[in-house]
Amino acid sequence: MKYITLTLFIFFAICTVVQAQPGTGRIAGIIKDTVTGTTMESATVIVYKPDSTVVQFKITDKAGRYEITGLPMQGKYVLAASFAGYQEFRTVFTMDVAVKKMDTIFMQIKSSDEVVVTSIAPIRMNGDTLEINPAAFKMANDAVAEDLLNKVPGIVIWADGSITMNGKTIPKVLVDGKPFLGNSDHRIATQNLPKNIIDKIQLYNEVDMSTEASRSQITDGQAPKDSLLTMDIKLKADKKNGYFGKYGAGYGTDKRYTADIALQFYNKQSTLAVGGGTNNINAEIAGLNDIQRESTFRNNFATYRNRSNFGRNGVNRVISPGIQFTHSFSQNDNERRANRITGGYDYDNNLGNANSQTYQERYLKDGDQIINSFAESNSQSQQHSIRLNYNKSLDYNKRFSVNATGRTGNSFSENNSGSVINTRQGIAVSDRNGNSQTNADSKSFNATVNYTNFDSENPLKAIDANASFSRSENTSDRNENTVYNFYNATGTQNTTIKRHSIKQTGNTSFNSTLSYNGLKRLLLGRFNLFGIDISTSHNINYQKNEEVNKVFDIDATQKEKSNNYLTYNETISTFQYVPSLALNKNFNKWSSRKSRFYGFRTTVNKQFIEEENISSRTNRNINRSFSFLRFNAGANYSRQVTDGYRINGNLNYENGYGYPSINQIAPVVDSINLYSLYKGGLNLVNSKSHNLNANLSFSTISPKKPSQFSVNINGSFSNVLNPFADSTLNLRDTTKDINGLDSAYLNGKQVRYTINGNRRYNSNIGYNTSFSRKIKGNQVQVQYNGNVSMGMTPSYIDNIYTIINTTNFTQSLRFNYYYKTILITGVGANTGVNNSRQTGYRNSRFNTRTLSGEFNVTVNINKDASISSNLTYSKNNGIVKPITIWNGNASYRFLKSKQAELKFTATDILKQFRNISYFANPDGVTSSVSNGLQQYFMITLSYFTRKFGGGGSGRAERNNARPGNSQPSQPQGNRINRRG
Repeated sequence: MKYITLTLFIFFAICTVVQAQPGTGRIAGIIKDTVTGTTMESATVIVYKPDSTVVQFKITDKAGRYEITGLPMQGKYVLAASFAGYQEFRTVFTMDVAVKKMDTIFMQIKSSDEVVVTSIAPIRMNGDTLEINPAAFKMANDAVAEDLLNKVPGIVIWADGSITMNGKTIPKVLVDGKPFLGNSDHRIATQNLPKNIIDKIQLYNEVDMSTEASRSQITDGQAPKDSLLTMDIKLKADKKNGYFGKYGAGYGTDKRYTADIALQFYNKQSTLAVGGGTNNINAEIAGLNDIQRESTFRNNFATYRNRSNFGRNGVNRVISPGIQFTHSFSQNDNERRANRITGGYDYDNNLGNANSQTYQERYLKDGDQIINSFAESNSQSQQHSIRLNYNKSLDYNKRFSVNATGRTGNSFSENNSGSVINTRQGIAVSDRNGNSQTNADSKSFNATVNYTNFDSENPLKAIDANASFSRSENTSDRNENTVYNFYNATGTQNTTIKRHSIKQTGNTSFNSTLSYNGLKRLLLGRFNLFGIDISTSHNINYQKNEEVNKVFDIDATQKEKSNNYLTYNETISTFQYVPSLALNKNFNKWSSRKSRFYGFRTTVNKQFIEEENISSRTNRNINRSFSFLRFNAGANYSRQVTDGYRINGNLNYENGYGYPSINQIAPVVDSINLYSLYKGGLNLVNSKSHNLNANLSFSTISPKKPSQFSVNINGSFSNVLNPFADSTLNLRDTTKDINGLDSAYLNGKQVRYTINGNRRYNSNIGYNTSFSRKIKGNQVQVQYNGNVSMGMTPSYIDNIYTIINTTNFTQSLRFNYYYKTILITGVGANTGVNNSRQTGYRNSRFNTRTLSGEFNVTVNINKDASISSNLTYSKNNGIVKPITIWNGNASYRFLKSKQAELKFTATDILKQFRNISYFANPDGVTSSVSNGLQQYFMITLSYFTRKFGGGGSGRAERNNARPGNSQPSQPQGNRINRRG
């Protein structure tokens, strides 16, 4: 409780500091041409502090007007106005009133022979593109692109790494028009590239090509042009080649270690990244991309870098090297016009050890049961993965790509497990002990080809085609030994099962879709049909699953005898063809200040399915065919007011059908698990579903204000008729009592069947909101997320019809505060409630409640040293004592260019960690405790190698990194342009 009190105190203290900021005011004015007197649209207006720090900026509207708000009262400022081809205008003013009307600014055209002294504009509009000029920002020598973006009004970099501009997420960040190093994670670029090698940063809107609906609208010019916000970081001409990376190694108590290396090389046409990592601190590594993300030069939230995952079961050792390359066949390659090949290789080797103990309370009609179980496992796996991609595109209209991936792997696992079942009174019912060893090998290959041609000049050629092929093969060799003891009034019934099984599976899949968006022009010629667009698509899918099962029973002399029941071969082939017809209608209304977009779309398709099952087991030789008529309808809406707000919403409905699988109709029952025998189901009928989902979002888009706000609400509802559900029978002892009746003595065995229930539904509402505000170099970020879901699932337990109603409510609040570059704090709280009510013989209710919180603080003592601390708190109603984990680290950057780092890490300082979970089941509650990391301390040494540009350019950059020199390679402040 004391940690919660401390967290709340810090939270309210920070809020008080924020609220104590002085009042603010606004200025407004108009810019005109001196000669003609006409107003000037898209002129750049910037307000500076006397030290040249940018406070706010504004681009004038169609009437030449600008308005800048959020200026602290009584402050002194410089207002600068600029426009291409005109002399810059500057004036000094004091914010002495809440609303200040500025004099009209008249701008003069530059003469051809005069010497003009101008300042570098930090932000300007170039057509429909916003350009940021790094040379106009005075920053530290080791500043990177992310530090620069934090200085730009309207741009917010959130704690989770996402970037927004005026409340809109920037999902794509490019470098010279291409994904940097072939990686989609923008942090590889923004946290590594130095600010002083960047020529400019561009932000622009483009059509989102990720969905077929958006692509189809290009043929009639209906696509909203602001659907995707993109950032492009343009490097200086002499900095388009270089390399950077990191070498790091650490060792700590309890033989804990970590090591990683990441090297990235790039030039105008090619990139190469190599690296790898290994650790036994449960830090997640899943290939080279993870290594690159964790090895960036700067990271404001260093607390999160290379964090041990205390929630992961067991203690795991991982080794993961990789390589990645890209090559552009043209020096002018970019995202719109590309001729590029990308490839890579990853190797993963994991070694893990996990132990767990589980306590379960099972509430039954004929007597409650208590189940205590344990599990121990040792596993080792390795995987090789190679991938290759070729992409060629001509603007939005024509795109072609080929992707191929191949994987091979093998694994070994050894497991020991056991359980004891007792009655509520402590009487033993049964127990089980087993062990197994499994060797497995796998290999897979998949390839995808995409071709898109959307020619607005010739809609008859508007097609979108894709095809994919995959093949996978898996082999497992398993030995297992299980002993059951069932207790009854007459003694103990012992069952021992020893098995050796070899299983080989193969899967072949082919899928292709052809969409044609010129159907309207083909059928109706030039007739507009009231602006309704018609398109059609055809999908073909083929799946072939092959399975060979060889099972041997092992007798007391260790001889193997074939188990004829479980030994069988089988092939399941499924062919599906889905033709569809779609109607689409869009409405647009544009003006200089407002825009609205409406869209309506409906699709009808017919789903034809043919399934053939060829099996050596007679009861599984089944041929089936299905035909389903499916319907989809949707509407979307967007509205945007310049310098105001943006609203987006959509609503979608679709129906669906499901049919029982062969394993639900005629399962192969393996008796090795006597506690749970699955018998499948008879007379099952197809299920039908109705699905509805909606989304609504609102965000402010006012760069003239220091604050941003956004909120998103999404909901879904699914109603399934005749759903597939479970029917569970808890078996009783077979011993007859005196009256010749079955004893009511439950032995722990369960038999499960699949049945059709009447109805199953699930509903969900999710919501999130974010708020940020920049105040005098400080910044506040607030993020809130919540989710409410409810569901109803039918089932039978011991022949009693039971409805399981579930309700889940989770919410998360995150507050971050930046005090300039000195202090970074973060406070987070998470709560969760899960309620489960079982109708039936007892109308039982089960619920779990969780509460967790997190507090992070980073103090940058100076430019070189920082201290970070992380405190997490978790409490569950099934856990007697809350768990508090306190981690901390201290780092120091040294050497001339701050490329070396020494870090001390302390984990679980309070020694309170216990890996405990508690959750509700349909028939009771379960708690589990597993092993995991324990307290350790570690020293880590890292070196960041960096060079940008070649020859003299590289030496020039190193000269710029001299202590006390804060000027970039391009001169700051005033410059002289000579004309004539």
